[in-house]
Amino acid sequence: MHRPSPTSASADTPAAGDPATTRVARRQQWAGVLLVLGGATLAAAAIVQPRGSDEELAVSLAESSAAWSSWGLLIMATALLQLPAVVMLRAAITSGPGVRLVAAGGGLTAASLVALFAFGQSHAEGATMVGSPPVSPELLEAFARTDSSVSLGVTAVLALIGFHLGWPLLLAGLARAGALPAPLAIVGGLAVLLSFFGAALGPLGEVALFVVAASSLAAVGLHVLRGSPPPS
Repeated sequence: MHRPSPTSASADTPAAGDPATTRVARRQQWAGVLLVLGGATLAAAAIVQPRGSDEELAVSLAESSAAWSSWGLLIMATALLQLPAVVMLRAAITSGPGVRLVAAGGGLTAASLVALFAFGQSHAEGATMVGSPPVSPELLEAFARTDSSVSLGVTAVLALIGFHLGWPLLLAGLARAGALPAPLAIVGGLAVLLSFFGAALGPLGEVALFVVAASSLAAVGLHVLRGSPPPS
């Protein structure tokens, strides 16, 4: 059963041009733009990330410092762009079908984006700190301690698992609420979920899956940008 959008003129919803409706429409437009841009930066990060190296992180950072710096900055940009979009999408669904899925998926995705920002920042700063090879034994030891720290492990788990589970839940909730077409939610959710297993397909397969996932999120952004405000 189709649920009317907040722009539908009725006794129960604000009329077009109403200040509340205008604010909802503007938030939706911003959410759409931010998702499109966030999808673009995520795809770029997937392309520039160094892969296929079995060396220690410090050595990889030194040998590919420009690529790791770019990756870290693009990941930080992705988090900064997608986080407010997720918050706005979450705030648009306050009752009715899908509200619990949206709340769970939105909260998990938002938390993962905060962790993802910290993860990207650590790699960008690490590439700058290590400098050019060879890497000194002291730096290797320092990075080994950092890699084994509990805080970094929790951040990595939250960034990866939260991102790859949070987005599918959020998209499913938006589809259940009538704010997103089911086919788009299914394709986007599956693309993000499957990209978690991209490493098993090798470097090219991993890049391809992440680019597809990023493009799917950008497509969601385009739909949000073009469509009417989600139901509240």
